[in-house]
Amino acid sequence: MSLTLMHLVDAFTSILGEDHDARWDDATLCNQAGQYLFDMHEWQWRKRPSVTITLGAGQTYADLPGDLDHIISVQAANNSGRDVFLTTSEIIAGFRASSATSVGTSFWTALEYPDQPDSQSPPRGPRLALFPAASAGDQIVVNGRNTWTTLLLPQQVANVPAKMEMLLVELVRAFARSAASPAMTFSEAVEPIEQSSMLRRLKLADAMAQGNLGQMEGGVLSRGRKRGYRGWYDPSADVAIARA
Repeated sequence: MSLTLMHLVDAFTSILGEDHDARWDDATLCNQAGQYLFDMHEWQWRKRPSVTITLGAGQTYADLPGDLDHIISVQAANNSGRDVFLTTSEIIAGFRASSATSVGTSFWTALEYPDQPDSQSPPRGPRLALFPAASAGDQIVVNGRNTWTTLLLPQQVANVPAKMEMLLVELVRAFARSAASPAMTFSEAVEPIEQSSMLRRLKLADAMAQGNLGQMEGGVLSRGRKRGYRGWYDPSADVAIARA
């Protein structure tokens, strides 16, 4: 069956009761339980299809789709002629501060979180910092993991595989037990689930979803090669510092 917000609220109220403290919002806590499920492990089923992002001239960052919050890899589109390397936002900030200019066609990118626009608005989602600034028509291809989709209406369906639905229901019930007991924290409520055989089996099944990962990489023979979009890479050797 498809697990809807209505089903999750029913699971919540089965523990807390229909006439519980109104300060505990059923839908909010159900959504928080869903987000907890997404964050408790790097699930394979969270991997979404690659997304191509087209950049504008002078652009120094790339907005990510709203349902993507973990980066796995970044590469250039086939027609761009660019090399793309993942690095850190600190290194990119250092290059910008020192008036660095890129050598060749390399691009460096890192995940960053922009400031909250104002105190009345929620924080904005993550984006990719870019160095150097993009040229018109540059394209990058991003692979990542999606995030929990907030459920607002009773018939909206949770974006989890069927095999994960029982775990989600257990988390909702754990959140309800914590809400029902002032002496119990959320951490204490979910700890039995974190240590459960059910979670171990689900993690194992998730890891085995793709039994063949292709040819092994790395080792002695790969020494000296750059690590591009498949891993972290310090680009300092490939950047020229141009000072006025």
